[in-house]
Amino acid sequence: MEIRGILFDLDFTLVDNERAFQQLWPPIAERFAARYEGFDPDEFLRRTYSSMDGQYELVLRGEIDMETYRRNYVRYAVEPWGELDEELFRSYSDARRQSVDLLELHDDAVETIRALRARGLKIGILTNGPSELQRRKLRRIGIESEMDAVAVSEEIDAWKPDPEAYKRAVALLGLEPGEVAMVGDNVENDVAGALAAGLAAAVWVERAPGELPEGAHYDGTVRSLIKCYQTNKMSPYWTVSADTRRGYDDWCRPLELAFGKRRVDRLSGEDFRRWYLTIMEPIAPGLAPRLRLAQAAVRSMLSILLRYGAEMNPPAPRCLELADVLAGMEFRPPPEMLELWLERRPQRSAMTFEQASAIVTEGLRRGTRRHRSVALGVAWQFELTWSQIDVIGSWERVGTRAVRPGAIVRGGWIWRPGLRYEDFGASLQITAARHKTGQQGAYDLTAYPLVMRALAAVPEAERSGPVVIDDAGDPIRRRYYQDLYRDVADAAGVPRSVWNMMARHGGATEALRAGATLEDVADHMQHADTATTRRHYIEPSVEVTRRVADVRVKSRKKEPPKNETGS
Repeated sequence: MEIRGILFDLDFTLVDNERAFQQLWPPIAERFAARYEGFDPDEFLRRTYSSMDGQYELVLRGEIDMETYRRNYVRYAVEPWGELDEELFRSYSDARRQSVDLLELHDDAVETIRALRARGLKIGILTNGPSELQRRKLRRIGIESEMDAVAVSEEIDAWKPDPEAYKRAVALLGLEPGEVAMVGDNVENDVAGALAAGLAAAVWVERAPGELPEGAHYDGTVRSLIKCYQTNKMSPYWTVSADTRRGYDDWCRPLELAFGKRRVDRLSGEDFRRWYLTIMEPIAPGLAPRLRLAQAAVRSMLSILLRYGAEMNPPAPRCLELADVLAGMEFRPPPEMLELWLERRPQRSAMTFEQASAIVTEGLRRGTRRHRSVALGVAWQFELTWSQIDVIGSWERVGTRAVRPGAIVRGGWIWRPGLRYEDFGASLQITAARHKTGQQGAYDLTAYPLVMRALAAVPEAERSGPVVIDDAGDPIRRRYYQDLYRDVADAAGVPRSVWNMMARHGGATEALRAGATLEDVADHMQHADTATTRRHYIEPSVEVTRRVADVRVKSRKKEPPKNETGS
């Protein structure tokens, strides 16, 4: 059937939403930094975007309004630095609203639409969102006159990727699904959903890093190298966990945004050093330098990309040579940048047994399933030195993956299993592999008092399925778990510098201080080598330095003091 119409997505496809917000963000970031010690604006925005999708679905269903939507994701985003400040939230929310008045079309939008209309095609928009907000955006960009139809999810009572949304939008064009193609920036909503609804074709356009088509083409630029790495199915990108991929995407983003148009075969070591210093710069005056992001993006991510470029078929010119150049380079921040970073970096401290025990006690005292889950989770993280994701699992988009029988699926999301009661059963013995590395560990739960105390509070009839759950019995989502943890930890008197992720660090540090060998601690943490354990998980200890000092002092020869005259 001949294609007679095109449906365009609105946000990020036709409209450059993020550029509008970034015009207002720097002064707000400064205010956040003044309020929260160690505030990291990049981490805040990363947490913001990671929380938006799940919350926005509630807006589309009419369960919450836009203000509640923003409050929920900002509260989650700011959690590492403290409780949500109402005045700062209002300034952030106002900026989001005001950014609509700064919206501009992408440079190629109007030209593309008019070229398609000139060929006799009908053109429409299909967009998810509240009617008032989406219509306001359309008025701002002044493009409705170019459209034959506009379908807003609230107005048609269906939203992408529900097949009904596409069918109703197609009907507004006066066409059949098989006569229409969909164009958008979101793989699930604009590509997979459209094809599942029977549209003739779907075209993915990249506007923001992170949404990926399959099988990118290498054209010699840094940007295309990144996309090949992230999309080609033979890439090692697909051999790491979803959590690791999210981290890699975050590291790729500054490389692509700032240097994506550079040709790889014309790069040099000087470029790498310049990139390191550029990415390190604070997002706004007075904010902390981005030392960790610069190190991760240039030292780690760029090396991974170049090594991948060397193994592509055919190999990308000069990638192997440049990877070797990068491997031989040392990256150090300027002294003034390091000093500023040390002043402003977020304070974190490893959890102690007393703190873990207090959190378990408070969670069990509250008695609900969700609070009991915090007690179970912290007990497991501290005692067994497990990572958060290994305990609670993770929710990932279903996408095009096959869903196995018995899998837990909710609203287009599938639970990648964490801890389940079936993993240990009545024997209280468990052998498990880490999500991230697959490294195995074997544990006898009766050896861990906090775990046994938390398990004892779970009725026998409820000991099946996921261990860490919400009140409805579903596996708990990470951001909700972190919010609950902070609430329970605050009530238990645990300082805010003790993040949930630091439970594992605390268990490892306690073990080493108690006399366990570093090798045994590494095995307990399911690490392949002791270097990882020592470098990332053992907290500095005055007891260790005192032992070194004592040994040195005792080894010194005891000689009678000489007087100053030497007589």
